[in-house]
Amino acid sequence: MSDVNMNLGNSSDAQNYYINDEGIPICKTCGHPLRIRQKLLGKEYLLPVMCECRRKQLEEDEKRRKEAEAREKIETLRRNSLMDEMFAESRFEKVVRTTYNVKALKIAHRYCENIDKMIETNQGMLFYGNVGTGKTLLAACIANELLDKGYKVIMTSIIKALDALGYGKDNDGYIQNINSADVLILDDFGAERKTDYAYEVVYNIIDSRYRAKKPLIITTNLPFSELTHRGDLKTDRIYDRVLEMCYPVEIPGISWRMMMAKERYEKSGKTILNGGD
Repeated sequence: MSDVNMNLGNSSDAQNYYINDEGIPICKTCGHPLRIRQKLLGKEYLLPVMCECRRKQLEEDEKRRKEAEAREKIETLRRNSLMDEMFAESRFEKVVRTTYNVKALKIAHRYCENIDKMIETNQGMLFYGNVGTGKTLLAACIANELLDKGYKVIMTSIIKALDALGYGKDNDGYIQNINSADVLILDDFGAERKTDYAYEVVYNIIDSRYRAKKPLIITTNLPFSELTHRGDLKTDRIYDRVLEMCYPVEIPGISWRMMMAKERYEKSGKTILNGGD
């Protein structure tokens, strides 16, 4: 008995076993042996083995550790995503389906389902359409779907990107950061100032992404005819890069923001005028 205790050491198993008729310690919980007899060089030893309940406990501990690491990774990715807080809860299942957006939703969802292939082939998307039709919302749904899966996504507006760059700033560091993302989303493309400097910076952002061979997703209010029109060298080379990298997806329809504002105004007016009756 003392020899067995010495072999078990100070582990927690030492308080949760009994000795069978063959002198082998048996786990009281699962009934599996904690030691086996083994002959080595003509001498018999009691060698440690892991019982079933201990093995399951270690597997559960490892599973919880990996889940905690995954949650921390996703939280870190979210903190570094540059996404506006208002889009943090945007999800495909929360989007109201309409005749206008149902096709784009299906394409966006399939894009996420096949993201490894999209990254491998450097395939991006271009959501275009009128103001307020849900292009940014759809892009945010993609961002959150991929962040939940553990991919690094950065989503920012073209205006914010331009503000982050400029004379005396760490332009190389910023470009390097956004190009470290598996997927980069640039919102409101075309809303930048129409200056030579702005055009040059926008081109550098998009061209650097192209050279990094990583997907780019863009939303824009620009009509597709303007993106395909040629005649201005400053924009031609930008649009060429965008159309080479991004599959165009139109989101037609009327402005959701205007519809929601109208509904809000009507409710507010009723409350003000009629006291909510």
